[in-house]
Amino acid sequence: DNISRTETRQMIKRNRKKIYLTSSPHPPARQPEPEEEELVPVVPITLSFDQSVKLKSACDETQYLKAPRIIFKGHGLAVHCVAVFQTPNDDSSLIFSGGDDKNILVWSLKTGEKVAELQGHTQRVTSISVLKSDGLAPLIVSGGWDERVRIWPIGELLEYAKHCNEHPETLSNSSHNISERVSALSIALKGHKNRIFGVKVIHSIGEDPVVASGSSDNTIRVWSLPDGSPLYVLEDERDDTWNLCLSSWFVQDRGNQPFHGTVIISGCKNSTVRVWRHKVGVKSAAMTASGATTTAPVTRKTRTSPLLVIRGHTSAVHSLAPFEYQDRPLLVTACKDADLRIWSLLTGSLIKVLRGHSNPLSAVAAIRTNQDEILLVSSPRGEDAPLRVWRYSTGECVRFFKGHTQDINAVAVFPSPDARRDDLILVTASKDTTVRSWLFAEEKTLKVLEHGEGARIKCMDVFQNEIHSLVVTGTADGELRAWRTKRGEDPAGDAPFLEWVVEKAHKNHILAVAVYKPLSSSLRNESWPEHLHHALVVSASRNGRIRISNIFDGSELYPSFMGHAKAVTSLCVCRGATATSQHTMIVPFFVSGSEDNTAKVWSLADFTCLRTLERHIFDITSVAVFMPKIQAQAVESRRKRFHHIAGNALAPLPPIASENKPISLDPLIVTGGMDDTLHVWSYTSGELIESLHDADAHISSLACIHLERTTSTKYAGPVVIAGDGNGVIWVWSLRAPFELLCTLKGHTDEVRSV
Repeated sequence: DNISRTETRQMIKRNRKKIYLTSSPHPPARQPEPEEEELVPVVPITLSFDQSVKLKSACDETQYLKAPRIIFKGHGLAVHCVAVFQTPNDDSSLIFSGGDDKNILVWSLKTGEKVAELQGHTQRVTSISVLKSDGLAPLIVSGGWDERVRIWPIGELLEYAKHCNEHPETLSNSSHNISERVSALSIALKGHKNRIFGVKVIHSIGEDPVVASGSSDNTIRVWSLPDGSPLYVLEDERDDTWNLCLSSWFVQDRGNQPFHGTVIISGCKNSTVRVWRHKVGVKSAAMTASGATTTAPVTRKTRTSPLLVIRGHTSAVHSLAPFEYQDRPLLVTACKDADLRIWSLLTGSLIKVLRGHSNPLSAVAAIRTNQDEILLVSSPRGEDAPLRVWRYSTGECVRFFKGHTQDINAVAVFPSPDARRDDLILVTASKDTTVRSWLFAEEKTLKVLEHGEGARIKCMDVFQNEIHSLVVTGTADGELRAWRTKRGEDPAGDAPFLEWVVEKAHKNHILAVAVYKPLSSSLRNESWPEHLHHALVVSASRNGRIRISNIFDGSELYPSFMGHAKAVTSLCVCRGATATSQHTMIVPFFVSGSEDNTAKVWSLADFTCLRTLERHIFDITSVAVFMPKIQAQAVESRRKRFHHIAGNALAPLPPIASENKPISLDPLIVTGGMDDTLHVWSYTSGELIESLHDADAHISSLACIHLERTTSTKYAGPVVIAGDGNGVIWVWSLRAPFELLCTLKGHTDEVRSV
């Protein structure tokens, strides 16, 4: 009862801060399905407790947990198979999917619209494979529980899809007609005596493509393309094989190996994988000397032994995918025990096991990226189970994809047809009746800036111009470093990335660092000190001292000074110039926030304190500056228009007005702290303009921007974005009456940076 309310709040804040620092990370919350967005290449720079800064190449600001790019809805029942036919420039690329509704639906990969619905199968469609060959017309092959293999010519379908992409209004009017024509041209191949589980188009060097089909009648049948004449039958000596999935691979002849050439690979119900030699050069017995086809379905059926039987699975093998790594043909397989197994395709020995799924696996795929890496994709059964992407070389899981609500039955992966985007597209088919496509957008670490064992990196900032690109870091032992990230004209090519280091720049933890970029020549005032024409580094430490350094060699430009009585937690540099409401040029400045509950504004010309901002009752954790929208271009145009130049200084100018209302050109300073409050201050007078935030969480990060007017925006003008300790992001207008525009919720813990 004897403790004041302020003391009580301060105790709560301190305890809360300790909890934030020691609590375990929360699992990522499920993200809402985003709309399709344009990806812009960026180079994010990440800061970690592992004593390193990493520069990464990324196609977009990807999350580890990814949501689907497009959802294809149209199947009435579960979808069991999917295949993609790619065309150059993505003008008519198609997705084919089949399932329990007996039909094959055709989708535009580019738009997600349903293009056609192919009818012919009388039971579940279990497998689809595509033929894309320079010598033959494009077609797809499908198999199902109706014991039939069907060949579908799709040349007309591709032309129709291209036309629909260019003229979307024609899609609904002619979709039914094209579906009927393609369905009527399909060929049904009879021969299997039980359900078909897999079909695969096989390409052999110097030979025409063929298609293989695997069935629960223990046989694999091979048919010619495009007419579907039977060529030969593979049947194991055992009667329990049940071929559940099929693939093929060309094994290079590298000498001293058991076999080479094209092989057919089948996954079986009896927990084995069988590797068969493809009989190259076999002609159908129904072919006459002239090449015409007879009507007699003649096949050659002999019991034979496979080249290799791979044993070691604990249940039926439902999916497999061959690939090559370091000149070794390998095979990845999936079964019900949730483990991803990689085998040697030559010896059948187990190479590696990838564990991470908690549900049985249903499908796998493999692809080689442009960076010559092998990525493996695995899909699980079960509700809400994530698809995973693995890097084979390291065995690590590099992506999760989540969105399906029931079993994922099939997956396909291929390079993006968009030449501007170095990316992969994944397509999945699920029991939840949907097909979904996903963008991989893999990150790649370009360079790791190692700080050495024991170094704890506390802060960083980046400087870039036409010549230089530098990353400046501050560590817990008071060390400042600058790293060069662009080599430019350096003839050595392998010059070290570390530009300079100042070992004892501060006597204590460096908690904040900010880089000042010099003004453009049109706004540069020649009466200003020489150092304002060059880039500077402002750094601050736990003991409250502030240091000004040359960005190119780290030398001290001005003796370090005591800025605050306690730790300086944040810095923000004003990197541009504008005019105040009194129409005079502003000298560049910076703002510091401290645990002494104050923020200070400092001149970058003589490093004097211009004003102290005092209203917070607890630590200030973040500061930001908003520079008005009318900046360099407006000031310069007015300078030329009125010719009000007195020496080297900008003379007073007439006021600027918009819609007959004067526009304030005063910079705004925004501060946030542990007292759950956001304050907006006038730079010119130092007066508190508004308090924007009074929620039950401290402000942990700030940023200011100007929203442009577009047809879709309800507000245009200056805003402040604030992240708080509860994981909520607040967006406020910086114009009276300072309205709350929106809140963004999705983080499960403190928002450290925005």
